[in-house]
Amino acid sequence: EEVFEETMEPVIQDVLMGFESTVFAYGQTGTGKTHTMEGDLSNPELYGIIPRSAEAIFDKLNNEDNHYESFTILCSYLEIYNEELSDLLVADMSSSSGPSPAKARSPPRGRGGTPGGPQGLSIMEGHNGPFCRGLS
Repeated sequence: EEVFEETMEPVIQDVLMGFESTVFAYGQTGTGKTHTMEGDLSNPELYGIIPRSAEAIFDKLNNEDNHYESFTILCSYLEIYNEELSDLLVADMSSSSGPSPAKARSPPRGRGGTPGGPQGLSIMEGHNGPFCRGLS
């Protein structure tokens, strides 16, 4: 909660003013990046950065005192693991039980985005800076 309040609340204020934002976790394998970003979804006290941010954004937008006539929310969730890109909001179709959300805890196993890979993701340089082509 303290990490969220100190780092994300100012970013959320900027997002609600129309600015785009990127949040990322970087570090060695096993240092807690996934836990920091996702947390434990079974207990709101243990939510990570992503669920806390989503909750805060929707709470502020649903507040009676907001000044928005309309709004559109877009988000993406990109994993870079061993130089492979994975869109974690795309269902993993490789499961025999059908589509299921991809898990950040597991390596991409070929669903990543080397150019021409299964998801077709690639980092590109655009007019406004770098972006990930093909990200949902």
